[in-house]
Amino acid sequence: SCHIRPSGISGQREKAMTQWIFRIFQFILPQLGGASRNLVYSSTILVIANLLIIAGTIFFRWDAWQLMFLFWFESVCIGIIHFMRFLLSAFSPAPDLKNPIRMMSLLFMAFFFLIHFNGFNAGHLVFLVVLPALLVYGRDPDFVDTLLNWTGFSSEAFKHSGDLAVAEPFQVAILAAIFLGHLNSLVVHDFMKKEYRAIPDKDLMMLPYSRIFVMHLTIIFGASLYTGVMTLTGKEWAGIAFLCVFVALKIYFDLKTHTQQHRKREEALSGTAEPEESS
Repeated sequence: SCHIRPSGISGQREKAMTQWIFRIFQFILPQLGGASRNLVYSSTILVIANLLIIAGTIFFRWDAWQLMFLFWFESVCIGIIHFMRFLLSAFSPAPDLKNPIRMMSLLFMAFFFLIHFNGFNAGHLVFLVVLPALLVYGRDPDFVDTLLNWTGFSSEAFKHSGDLAVAEPFQVAILAAIFLGHLNSLVVHDFMKKEYRAIPDKDLMMLPYSRIFVMHLTIIFGASLYTGVMTLTGKEWAGIAFLCVFVALKIYFDLKTHTQQHRKREEALSGTAEPEESS
């Protein structure tokens, strides 16, 4: 029985992951009703990146702190992609908006956004590294050591996660998938369809912040609930189930925001709706 137990556990994990993925697709597919082919394609790539996070949670038993690192990294990706969108709007505007004063103004705003947005993310990173050091490790935080443990790129972080040689590259693959998912969206919607022209100049600066604020607050709230669940139950499966539900909800709200924004831009470019307001 000692020899068949690992495969049995592995089979249970695979079955659980399949069931979760099926339920998530049932939950999120209505958001894509009536969407254009480009929107369905870009949305699918973003969903797949998040499903990989659920797979990592189930197979490698990642905790809330490692998921928080992945979502923090996603917010950095969103900022980088939006900076590129700024540059597109400055250098390749609609023909009636071409003038050097506007271009220089947008370039100044773009670099100001880059500094401000990443300053915000840097502050959030410091906060999130110090928090688990105090709550989880129960000691004064050493920033580098705690960051390695929190992100999952250390032997200590993976001591319950099986083979480090498998788990660590998988997490790197997820980081790449998150960035490429957002980059793909930029290429499909902005480079190819020039949807950035439907965003008023006055809204460019603050456009990503509402999504980022909601994401960061949700991450902190979710991590606090996860800590409560683990404290009350002491069961690893309860924590994993909670995190899977949490990521599923994140996928739902991400997809809803993504589809609403791009639908508005598509309609504005086709002349069937007003350009979107900042949200």
